[in-house]
Amino acid sequence: MRLALRSALWIGALSLLCPLSAIAADASKPALDPHWYLAPFIGYTNFDQDFGKSTMGNPAVGIDNNMNYGGRAGYMWGNGFGLEAAGGYTSTEMTDGTTGAKADLTFLHFTGNLLYHFYTGKLGGPFVSGGFGWANNKLGNVEP
Repeated sequence: MRLALRSALWIGALSLLCPLSAIAADASKPALDPHWYLAPFIGYTNFDQDFGKSTMGNPAVGIDNNMNYGGRAGYMWGNGFGLEAAGGYTSTEMTDGTTGAKADLTFLHFTGNLLYHFYTGKLGGPFVSGGFGWANNKLGNVEP
């Protein structure tokens, strides 16, 4: 437990120091001109082990983790601030551990964010983001 906490503290400290070092290293470089962007992404959704209990009211329901596909679009001003909309989906399968019944599940998520890039280079850079989002689970092909 102490080792895990110590590791988490080091990771947290490094994640705070990396953007600061990028600012210091690239402070002399000019910011990019204001621009629009569109970026696809691929990730992985790791569902909570209590998903069945918390969302379906049945602790015997299990869900498969799966790939997440989506995209983000936004506008960046030359001063490092930007607005962004992002969204994605994960298609997976749920199984009731007691009856063996299966159902398809689609997890959708959308967010609207204000961001600040500490340094906006041609390949991006460290940033912070905050905003609001919406998520939904949609069942399909539910077996009795």
